[in-house]
Amino acid sequence: MEALFQIVGCVLSSKPAAERIDDFLAQVRRERAVVVAKDAQSATFLRLNAVDAKLVLLAGQALLGQVPSSLRFGFASGTKEPAVKGQDGLSVSNRGIAQANELAAGARDGEVLVAPQLAVLLIESGVAVHSRQVRLPDGRVIPACSLDWAASASPHAGGPLDPHAVTDAFGSLYRTLTAQASEVARKQGDLEARLDAALGKIATVDQGSKLATHLGALEAELDAQLIRVEGRLRFIGGLEERVVALARSLEQAQHSAAAFENRLTDLGRNTEAAEQKVQTRADNLTHMLSDINMNLEMLSEQRSVIDHVGEKLARLDFTVQEAQTTLRALQREREVAERVEESIKALRSRSGLNKLT
Repeated sequence: MEALFQIVGCVLSSKPAAERIDDFLAQVRRERAVVVAKDAQSATFLRLNAVDAKLVLLAGQALLGQVPSSLRFGFASGTKEPAVKGQDGLSVSNRGIAQANELAAGARDGEVLVAPQLAVLLIESGVAVHSRQVRLPDGRVIPACSLDWAASASPHAGGPLDPHAVTDAFGSLYRTLTAQASEVARKQGDLEARLDAALGKIATVDQGSKLATHLGALEAELDAQLIRVEGRLRFIGGLEERVVALARSLEQAQHSAAAFENRLTDLGRNTEAAEQKVQTRADNLTHMLSDINMNLEMLSEQRSVIDHVGEKLARLDFTVQEAQTTLRALQREREVAERVEESIKALRSRSGLNKLT
C-alpha cells in the first residue's frame, strides 16, 4: 500500500454517548489514529500511512453485543496531495473527512458504512460487504458498502471468506462501481449541456481585442483539458480489460462450483439439491456478466459523446477547476480498480488451492 494512504472515520450517536465514544477513541489511538474533532455525540478520527482495515474492524467489534446500539460509523479513504496554486484549498484529507461524516450520517443505528475504495481491503481481511445507495439528509444519494458481519469469516474477521462469499462481495462491489460510472456519465451529460449553453453565450459576445486575448488563454486551458479527457478514456479502456479479467475469474469460480458438486456426489449428499444451487449461482453469474456487457456498451456510447464534446471544447471559457476535480476522482477510482485486480489475483490463487485440495 502506498505511503500516503489514509483512513478517515466518523462515529455518530443518536443520543449522548460520551463514555462509549471515549472507549472507542482510546482503541483507535492505540492504532496510531489522531482524533480530529469530538463532542458528546460524535467524533472524527484519521490514520495516516494505514496498512490495514483495523480501524473498521474495531468499529464492528464496538457494535458486537450492543443491541440495540445508538452508534453508527462511516469510513472513507484518500491520498493526500500537495497544494496546487489556484485550488480552493480543500485537501483530499478534508474531503475524506467530509465523506466519512456523510456516510456516518446516512448509516442506521448499529451499522458501519464504508466508501467503495475500502471495500477491497475489507474483503481481503475476511469481511463480507454489500453495496448500498445511501440517501443523505440534503437529498443527495451516494454509493457505499455496508458490512455484513454475519457472512464474514469470523466476528473479528482476520480469516479468508468462503469463495462464494468472495464472489458475492466482488459482485456487489462492481455493482457499486457501475453505479459510480453511471453517475460519471450523467455528470458528463450535464457538462455537455453547460458547454452548449456557454457556446451560445460566446456567440453573442463582442469580438474585441480583450476578448481575443481571453480566448487565446482559454484555448490553452482547453488543450490541457483535452489531454485529461484522453487520459480518462484510456482509464475506461483499462477498466474494460479488468472487467473481462473479472469475467474469467467468475468462470473459474463456476468451474470450482461444478467440482464442489462432483465432490458432494461422491460423498452421497443430496446431489440434486446441490446441482440446483450451483446452477442458480451460475445463472446469477451469467446475468451479472450480461449486465456488465450492457454497461460496457453504455460506456462505448459515452466515449462517442466525449469525442463530440472534445470538438466543442475549443471555445469553452471555463471547466478547468471542475476538470481537475474529475481527474482526482478518476485517480482514486483507478486505485480502487487496481486493488480489485490484486484481489482477483488472490481469488484465483485461492481457487487454485481449492482445486488441489
